[in-house]
Amino acid sequence: MYKRSLNTIALTLVVFALVGCDENIKKGERYMVDPSIRETVETTGLLVPMAGEIDLVETLAGYRNSYRSSIVNLMEYYRSAGNNTKYLWAKSELKSLDSMEQYRYVTLGDTATATLKANNIIPAADVLYADGMALYGDAKTLVIVSDAGKLQQALRKFDELIRKYPTSDKIDDAAYRSGKIYQHFKDYEIAVVYYQRTFQWNSETPYPVRYKSAYILDRKLNKRKEALVLYQMALEKEQRYIENMEDAQMRVKQLMTSDEKSGLKLK
Repeated sequence: MYKRSLNTIALTLVVFALVGCDENIKKGERYMVDPSIRETVETTGLLVPMAGEIDLVETLAGYRNSYRSSIVNLMEYYRSAGNNTKYLWAKSELKSLDSMEQYRYVTLGDTATATLKANNIIPAADVLYADGMALYGDAKTLVIVSDAGKLQQALRKFDELIRKYPTSDKIDDAAYRSGKIYQHFKDYEIAVVYYQRTFQWNSETPYPVRYKSAYILDRKLNKRKEALVLYQMALEKEQRYIENMEDAQMRVKQLMTSDEKSGLKLK
């Protein structure tokens, strides 16, 4: 009985400690505004992979292609040699390889530069965007869950648009829809990159992407210094979204140090 009481007390203390931590998060830790973060947002983008990561991913992709080609060549060899047993082994290995999930690690949003500009009306790009939006719309018509397959198809259309027509006036629209799809899949880091590309490629974009980026960084990724900067950018550029502005204003006040200490005032 005595041991059980001690365990109960210990468990209670742990619960209170966890509740206390949660309250600290709800109240908001205090952060200084870092001007270098805004510069990064505008020139390259937060959460964009470094060159070393991209090199590693490209090397992996090369090995994957080489491995697959080697199996195909082996199948051809055994088929020509009349060795049915080993041919079936190789065929089975190829089937396993093709059915295995292979992650992309680096997306087009990562590799496309922040300096692209959504300037030109390009009919072929408009068609790709319309095709992607049709798939996107079909996928979202389900009441409870979205059609993941159609969302992936829509992503491919949007990526094809950005890759083939990087000066199209639809690249920012495609980036925004891609960000929403990745956010739906809970691929939050990728979603933030695409949302940033949206306003980097069109500074006057009508979409609330600065706020969406800030919300994900703040609420999903616990990157509050970065979120603070993007909340402030949203307050400057996305005032038409009144409900978002109320939340952004609140979070800026919660995250920021006092005006006297930081030397900065809310805009």
